[in-house]
Amino acid sequence: ITFTHCTIQSGPYNGVTINATNGNIHDITFTHCRIQAAGRMGIECTQRPASNTVGYRNIKVIDTVIEPSGEEAMSFDGGYFAAHAVISGVTIMGSDNKANPAYSGAIEINGPTYFTVENTKIYACRKNALNLEGPSGNGHLVFRKITIDYAVRHESYATDSSTARLTELQSVNGSVFTGCRFILGKAYNAGWW
Repeated sequence: ITFTHCTIQSGPYNGVTINATNGNIHDITFTHCRIQAAGRMGIECTQRPASNTVGYRNIKVIDTVIEPSGEEAMSFDGGYFAAHAVISGVTIMGSDNKANPAYSGAIEINGPTYFTVENTKIYACRKNALNLEGPSGNGHLVFRKITIDYAVRHESYATDSSTARLTELQSVNGSVFTGCRFILGKAYNAGWW
């Protein structure tokens, strides 16, 4: 399934939700789209329960703009099977754009593997830009030519200078950052690993 040149209007919950429950969802592409400010997350992909044999795969978000959402701009959650996503040429205008977000991060990758994030810009968020967790083995996460710029803010809530980090990595193995640029602005620090 391909969505091209689409606008997903603001709503109280997620802009896009992809949920895999004991089944397979695959080959979904968003290209040249705009996801307006969502009350919760711009794009959320979940796999319940987390699995090594079923889930979602091959989700691509290309040349798309995501406006500041109330919580994470993009969230990918699941087990080792949730894999092979591409985020390329995406502009994230901010995230965690409310007083007390339950979840934070412009891009969360929590368990999935074989992700490529390239030629992407992330502007100042209230909390963290990259929220990366697991898996226990090699995650094969590639970050190439991304810019995280906390000197430029498009959202209504200011960066939390006491806790915001450009990158937060927990139990992450096998990740590669190449040609990336990190501008701290009001963020607390560039990384907590």
